[in-house]
Amino acid sequence: MSASPYIRRATTSVLIAVALIGGAILLLGDRFDAVPGYALTQPVRVEARMAACVAEESMRLIDSDLERCRSDELELASQHTAVGAPGPPGPAGPAGPPGAPGPPGPRGAPGSAGGGGRAPAGTDPPGRASASAASAPGSPGPPGPPGPAGRAGADGVSGFEIVSAELAVTHRQSAVGQVRCPAGKVAVGGGVLPAPDSPRKGDAPEDRTQVVVSGPLLPSGDGGGYGWTATVRNTGTAPLSVIVAAVCVILR
Repeated sequence: MSASPYIRRATTSVLIAVALIGGAILLLGDRFDAVPGYALTQPVRVEARMAACVAEESMRLIDSDLERCRSDELELASQHTAVGAPGPPGPAGPAGPPGAPGPPGPRGAPGSAGGGGRAPAGTDPPGRASASAASAPGSPGPPGPPGPAGRAGADGVSGFEIVSAELAVTHRQSAVGQVRCPAGKVAVGGGVLPAPDSPRKGDAPEDRTQVVVSGPLLPSGDGGGYGWTATVRNTGTAPLSVIVAAVCVILR
């Protein structure tokens, strides 16, 4: 049973496509051996011609320069157009419009501190030293010679002396006692205390001694000098003896 005309035409179209692809591989396959990758983007010149003889259910490749298809075959030949040499480069086009300004760059690192400057010589006003020269302290000078010795001073206090007087105070009574410094001396202190030989009947002498007044005595109009005065009361039932004393010195 013979094949349908539609099937034969489809088969013939497939055979033609396979013949064209196979011929291209045969013609161009040797051109890609040991070729760097960038060369694949360059135009390839095909110097050979490819042809195929196609019948209803057969196909064969031929060299069109050496043989021809039979009368019952259809010859399919590739058309080759020579590629001319590349032309000269064209003129440069006009400059494009300026682009938008870019964003600001990052902040740079701070620079190193500069050295302290000094005003040029001769820039200070007349009669006035520069600020840098006025602020710099000078070196200390040498020590001066020792000064002369001072005169000897007089003693502030001399002629130390204690003057005293014994005072008898009857029981339950008060008595006043005074002592004065020798001429030329002043009283710088004084006081009153029980006498060592005071009777010790009943209470102790210091327990029955009550000091009412104790203080310095100023000079009197009758020629009496400085001294000490004391008023003492005997609070006991036995007699009491006390000593009134003054500390006298010479003041210069």
